[in-house]
Amino acid sequence: MLSSVLLSAQCGGRYVWEIFSDVDRTSDILYGSNLDYEGNAIDLYVDFFEPSGDTLAARPLVILAHGGFFISGDRTAADIVGICEGLARRGYACASLQYRLGVGLDEIDSAGFAKAVVRGVQDAKAAVRFFRAQSETYGVDTGQIFLGGTSAGGVLAVHYAYLQDTLLSEPWINALIDELGGLEGNSGTPGYPTHIRGAVSYAGAFKNLNWMGPKAVPLASTHGTEDDVVPYGYGMVTYVLVPGILELPITPMYGSAAIHPELDARGIDNEFLSFEGAGHVPHLQPGSYGLDPVIFPQTIQWTAEFFHRQLDCYDATAGSTPIAATPTPLSAWPVPADQTVWLSGLPEQGSLQLTLVDASGRTMRQWGQPGQANLVVERGDLPSGLYWLQVQTEAGKPYRAVVSFY
Repeated sequence: MLSSVLLSAQCGGRYVWEIFSDVDRTSDILYGSNLDYEGNAIDLYVDFFEPSGDTLAARPLVILAHGGFFISGDRTAADIVGICEGLARRGYACASLQYRLGVGLDEIDSAGFAKAVVRGVQDAKAAVRFFRAQSETYGVDTGQIFLGGTSAGGVLAVHYAYLQDTLLSEPWINALIDELGGLEGNSGTPGYPTHIRGAVSYAGAFKNLNWMGPKAVPLASTHGTEDDVVPYGYGMVTYVLVPGILELPITPMYGSAAIHPELDARGIDNEFLSFEGAGHVPHLQPGSYGLDPVIFPQTIQWTAEFFHRQLDCYDATAGSTPIAATPTPLSAWPVPADQTVWLSGLPEQGSLQLTLVDASGRTMRQWGQPGQANLVVERGDLPSGLYWLQVQTEAGKPYRAVVSFY
């Protein structure tokens, strides 16, 4: 059986491929309030995304936080909205989170930004509590809530997942958390639990690996190897005002390439998608904040597959071929109408089963062939657009690639 068929069948055709054509968005939902860094009371909002026409009463919920160095940005960020819409078309419910921003001019240092992270974690916990309290209104499965974010939002998500104030040894961070009211905070909807099923970090980081508690949740991360803002491994988080001229070092942190070996050592389910040569937030185009036409849809698909693996309906032993935890990516590039796609690096032994799926989740082609080092995908009469190619080996290892015909 082909891996794409397996993945879809395990949760009734949801959560991996796009099965809904439209998404409903409800904006400006008030989920809480709290004092900002200057002591002013502010209201906190989310935008909610769900599959249009969905009849399922309880869907997994993904809450995503925008980037902006805890200084700027909001819940309408193009990448966060795009990921929410992409996940909703796959059957998830999704929320774009607005959290408190701001760092005082006298606090542009490690402690000041630590306060911003804690305030963000408090707000995210309030959002989780809100959706648990309003689960029937928004059709949320309270046992399957995920959290993620981009850049600062990724830092927020990782600290939400792994920071536990009762286990910290450094007096300064304990005092800071106590000063702000504890990690649970008081941003809204008290009395509901704030545990999550898993997290995703797009170019995020964690302050101290020794702060990770024993109840760590699964984590997926993406990161560019040449990130000059949030370190790829261990290094300095840098606020870049003018590249190469005005760059403000903030605090050392552990980036994705340092976090995931620690999770491996702890036996915690995780995936790390590293982008060689890419800068800060690979799914955004450098300098423009536009969405990368290949990396961005790849990121959404990869995120959906990781969260799918954490769901109650997922069964890794379904069929005869379990899905590998870390698929091997293949290279892909835009292909003109009169050319074919050549993919290399495939196993030469055994048989291959292949599936080509379009952006709406429809299977366009399915075929099998003997193993060979190079694979040719003929375009034929396929219309222009983005496709996902899955190659299932006889040994059960899936390869995946993005193919764009134009």
